[in-house]
Amino acid sequence: MAMDGTGGAPVGGSGEGAGGMPGRFVSADYQAIEALGARAAAGDLMARRQLLVALDPLVRGEARRQRQHAFRIGVAADCEVEDLEQEARLEVWRLMEGYDPARGPALTFFRMRLRGRLRKHVEGLARRRWPGRRVSWEDGGAEAVTMALGARMAREQAGVETRDAARLDLHAAMLTISPRHRRVLALMHWRQLEQAAIARLMGISEAAVRQLHRRALDALRARLARWHHSA
Repeated sequence: MAMDGTGGAPVGGSGEGAGGMPGRFVSADYQAIEALGARAAAGDLMARRQLLVALDPLVRGEARRQRQHAFRIGVAADCEVEDLEQEARLEVWRLMEGYDPARGPALTFFRMRLRGRLRKHVEGLARRRWPGRRVSWEDGGAEAVTMALGARMAREQAGVETRDAARLDLHAAMLTISPRHRRVLALMHWRQLEQAAIARLMGISEAAVRQLHRRALDALRARLARWHHSA
């Protein structure tokens, strides 16, 4: 990982470790990560951003590892690699709050904790798989999506069969829109992230996030017309 002359920011290269393999690092990477970790722990926001970039091989390697775990437990359809990578980056950012250089090497700290947290995320999807068991519209962001759509999907006062039909229709409609549109909806309504955070995770502008969100809702409205109502 090449370093520039502006305080340790990674430059050049593909963001992969030794031999171009995700999750692998060379000795220079370890040194850079340790230096950035110490600055990040001291509250240096720029160092945190640089550390997130430096740890990207770890993020991508762990996302692929947990994708295989998702296949084994039957939730691969809910765990695209790009989604897992975004979840991993979010977890790395959160882990920076608890990192203490005095407790051990930075790379070991992030590797072990990221693996546990991402595994927990995948197994949580298995427990909450949708559709799998009946859930209320207040679970998992579905209610937020329907409110954003301006559609009256079946709510708690409706019968079970009607609610289940609406839930299944929304699930089917989500599968027909593009992965980027699904990702924006998931990050905004299921993960409840702000537009700025979504923009950072996806590597796009906030304006692009708003555009993707609007187009995703338009696509869902076209597929869920029978649940619309005029108030």
